[in-house]
Amino acid sequence: MYSVRIILIIWLNSVFAVWCSGQNHIETVLQKGHARKISCVAYHPSGKYVATGSFDHTVKLWNTATGMEIRTFAQHQGVIRSISFSKDGQWLLSSSQDNKAIIYEIKTGKVIQQFGPTKERMFKAVFSPDRKYILTEDDRDQIMLWNIVSGELVRTLKKDYSAEITGQWFSSDGSKILSYGNYKTAYFIDLADSINSKTLTVDKAVNFAISPDNEYIAIGTAKKKALLYKLENGEQLYELDPNEEKICDGCKTLIAFSPNSKYLATVSKYAGLVIWDARKGKMIRAFELDDNWLDDVAFSPDNKHVFVRADDKVWVWNIQTGTQALNLSFDGLECKPAFSPDGKYLLTTNARNTAALWNVTSGKTDKVFKGYLNQDPTNGMKFDEGNWYDSPIIRYLSYKPKITLSPTGKHLLKGDIDSVALLFNIETGKIDKIFQGHKKTVICSDFSNDGKRLITGSGDRTIKLWEVATGNLIRTFKWHQELVFDVKFSSDNETIVSGSWDAVLRMWNTSSGKVINYVNFENVSPYTLSFTPNDLYIASSDLGKELKLFEVDALKEFRNIVGHTNLVTDICFSPDQKKMITASLDGKVKVWDLLSGMLLNKFSGHSSGVFSVACHPDGKFIASGGNDRTIKIWDSETGKVLKTLKGHSGGVTSVMITSNGKTLISCSIDGEIKIWDLASYEEVYTYIQIDRENWLAKNPAGYFDGSPEALKLVNYVSGLEVITVGSLFEKFYSPNLIKRLMQGEVFSSDDSDLQQLIRNTPAIKLNILTDNTLNEINKTDSVSWFKNSIPISLDITDMGGGINEYRIYHNGKLIQNQTFDKSSKRAGKQYQETIEVPLQAGSNTITATAIDLQRTESPPVSKTIYFDGIESEINLYILSVGIDKYKNPAYELNYAINDARAYNKMIKKSAGTLFHSVEEYFIKDTDADKAGIEAAFNEIAQKAKPEDVFIFYYAGHGAMSMNNTNAQFFIIPYDVTKLYGDDEQLNQKAISSDELLEMSKLIAARKQMFVLDACQAGGALETFQTRGAHREKAIAQLARSTGTFFLLASGAIQYASEAKDLGHGIFTYALLEGLEGKADGGTMDEKITANELKSYVEDRVPELTNEYMLTPQYPTGYSFGQDFPVVIVK
Repeated sequence: MYSVRIILIIWLNSVFAVWCSGQNHIETVLQKGHARKISCVAYHPSGKYVATGSFDHTVKLWNTATGMEIRTFAQHQGVIRSISFSKDGQWLLSSSQDNKAIIYEIKTGKVIQQFGPTKERMFKAVFSPDRKYILTEDDRDQIMLWNIVSGELVRTLKKDYSAEITGQWFSSDGSKILSYGNYKTAYFIDLADSINSKTLTVDKAVNFAISPDNEYIAIGTAKKKALLYKLENGEQLYELDPNEEKICDGCKTLIAFSPNSKYLATVSKYAGLVIWDARKGKMIRAFELDDNWLDDVAFSPDNKHVFVRADDKVWVWNIQTGTQALNLSFDGLECKPAFSPDGKYLLTTNARNTAALWNVTSGKTDKVFKGYLNQDPTNGMKFDEGNWYDSPIIRYLSYKPKITLSPTGKHLLKGDIDSVALLFNIETGKIDKIFQGHKKTVICSDFSNDGKRLITGSGDRTIKLWEVATGNLIRTFKWHQELVFDVKFSSDNETIVSGSWDAVLRMWNTSSGKVINYVNFENVSPYTLSFTPNDLYIASSDLGKELKLFEVDALKEFRNIVGHTNLVTDICFSPDQKKMITASLDGKVKVWDLLSGMLLNKFSGHSSGVFSVACHPDGKFIASGGNDRTIKIWDSETGKVLKTLKGHSGGVTSVMITSNGKTLISCSIDGEIKIWDLASYEEVYTYIQIDRENWLAKNPAGYFDGSPEALKLVNYVSGLEVITVGSLFEKFYSPNLIKRLMQGEVFSSDDSDLQQLIRNTPAIKLNILTDNTLNEINKTDSVSWFKNSIPISLDITDMGGGINEYRIYHNGKLIQNQTFDKSSKRAGKQYQETIEVPLQAGSNTITATAIDLQRTESPPVSKTIYFDGIESEINLYILSVGIDKYKNPAYELNYAINDARAYNKMIKKSAGTLFHSVEEYFIKDTDADKAGIEAAFNEIAQKAKPEDVFIFYYAGHGAMSMNNTNAQFFIIPYDVTKLYGDDEQLNQKAISSDELLEMSKLIAARKQMFVLDACQAGGALETFQTRGAHREKAIAQLARSTGTFFLLASGAIQYASEAKDLGHGIFTYALLEGLEGKADGGTMDEKITANELKSYVEDRVPELTNEYMLTPQYPTGYSFGQDFPVVIVK
């Protein structure tokens, strides 16, 4: 998969962009997390990293200090059964239910070697200590020894009974292995001299280990006993039975040596946990267990603790004191935990498909390794993957398409987002409609042939018919007793067919909503459905692995299509309507003669199941998407693979081709949508909708766009080093990326050495100054403080890129920054700044970052300080500016003053008991010059305290400077007479984004929101439209730099801002609606927060502008600060 010059780009599971310069590259990684439960964990020898394997067929590498996802290894096509690191920490070994073991280089993700596939499912794989071999065990009866260099099978060791054997196979020097023969024997094999291998007599071995000092062999039996042997000659030394009075045949005994080889731990039913002196065979300490079915036991590397796992319970004891350090019991404890190399932490699986790091001393969680996929579900589905009944439903749902293409090819309907369906505009990257009405997740959907109507099937057992243009619900169809798997229109749109987990296929009259007919499949469920092109038949695949045609009028089975050996997952038809094409989990794509039912062709090229299939409009090729994460383009006649498209990080559940045949759209099991150009077979962009509000987009060159919360999930990785997204934010963040790409704008990475840029970012340390002694606060996670302010020292070192600026934040809000002379650049040069930071009662997070001359940011450093002070009264300060009458009459507006007054009035009226007092400042027309606005900011700065809230509202004109090297957004005061072509006047009389930053910083209030209803006028429109992306980027950088909320009207054209019928600008009208209560979402707590207001306005403004102006406009919100309540709903 990898070559010297080409690196496969994997995004969402790990990478979504690679920039290359020589041998150096930087990967951009999304904090995604596992899609399904974690099956195994491992700790890196350095303690800096952990690995997790999952039922989602992937292995992930994480940074233990930050909890950040570093890399995803996605070569397997089955559940990951085991993972382990090589002794030197350079390689990672995984085994999977796909019967393969794979070695990866952890620094690059490169596959070093692959072993198998074996005949039986692989159960486990381990490295030899010398890294010459691996041993694999399948879940039947074989252990296999493989040569790492050649990948060849060296020898196979078989046992003649079916009991599972677990344990440590290699001696610590890698020269010998333990194996087993039958109920009475085990083998100790010398890899260099098999003639001198020894046979050990043992009754029903189930677990064995070799002591780290290579002195002893221990074997646990099914009879509650452990046997201790001398490794050198195989002599039995001791038979250890902690409860001799109790005889048991079937009591599995687990064993483990301590790292110093002094102790042996045994665990078994009726005996609990016992610590033995390994040299003397004497019992040292015993621990009672309240569970008889035990799974694992292991010592910590520092020999101080031992853990025992039993199903969903884990206990940790201090073996010296006998005290219990941890007692964990919760859903999600699925596999053997792992101690950190220093013995201070225990790594376990955790709830919601995550892993957790537990502090053995404190008993508290230190870190949870998770991503956006691990958020609490909001889709209403309560399935449990560990439940035997739910597990197949979860699996079948995961295969379903996540998107449906509209007939025009301009929109995708995206389900699987809480209980709504989103209409995504492929050309603009915007959500044009939200279809809200289901109570559970939307599983399936279909457009009518004219694109005017839409049907959705849901986990709430209903089908809903919608009007696409308005988003209005037309009708709900209720009869199914379980979730709906699939739903389709007939070609005349008069009939709907649906299939459900309740094993019933139903036909509905679209107009009346009544059931026309139904088929009860009894013991299996109809899974994938489609009307044939002439509407004479319904093609149906079911979970019984059958594919059938039903005659529509009688709804009787007409033909059973025989050929596939597993579930048929997708059905489509050729453009000439003569052929039916099917995809199946048997790994085949098949082409059938629709008239005779005869098989015409079959395509075998996917290495695993096929989820989706589509036919090109002119019939020249067929596209299929598979569990192997690839899309294959097949010649329709010959079956030859014309092209294989790679890039998805999960199985491809949807492939669709637009009606003009120019674009292919794919979606994978993890929700990643890719748009491909069929002329070049190149990816245009990738899009991911995380939830209703949050999304990310990127192009192959690494430029990205997204909602502010989603951007927090992005990090850069160089080798094993994790760098926050801020480091290259200014370089690669590209507002309106999708629209610009679809309009033909070219984005490509330049030749600069980004690896060098990262290395040259300033080094930064944040310290507390106390009693003239410098204490580096980043050595500890948190500090308690006794005064209402704290002295902070910031040390910055030039690493070769110079020092352009530093920033200090308090609870996410910028409180100080300074820029430096760009001419000074000297590696090793140091700078120190001291600042006294006022503290709020409770938690205070101080964060600092430095920026070099290339505007590349250093990774932030932070410290949390707890101040046990008295909470102060919170005041709200509102500054509103409205300008209708400009000095230049051409710029006059109609509703700016009215908007500003209404906004002030609404905030003041609804603030209620949230604030001790509300102080409002209102400036209009001739008073709203630069001096007047600055004077109001200065007055508020004299009053506002850190715990207060500040809101700035501006209604008037906005402009972008024409300086391409330092583009600035300006709000336009009364006396500016020229918006464009006179940067000197803008600099003198207008207020730039840099000046807004300084004003924000001047005001101590840590919670701030800036609302800018800034529109354009007259001849400025064309110029502004060409610089719209620059404006949004400038505002995003401003919001991010200051740590504040920014809400920005679209501003593209004047009439989009003002609507006579509403009496307000549309943007402000939507704001007022939200503040009145319509923005109260989520918990419905009768409070409107800044984030809720932002989300409401982003959804509402496009609706209003589409209604009043026939063209949707899209406001933009940037929320890099703390969320906070703005008003109370009365």
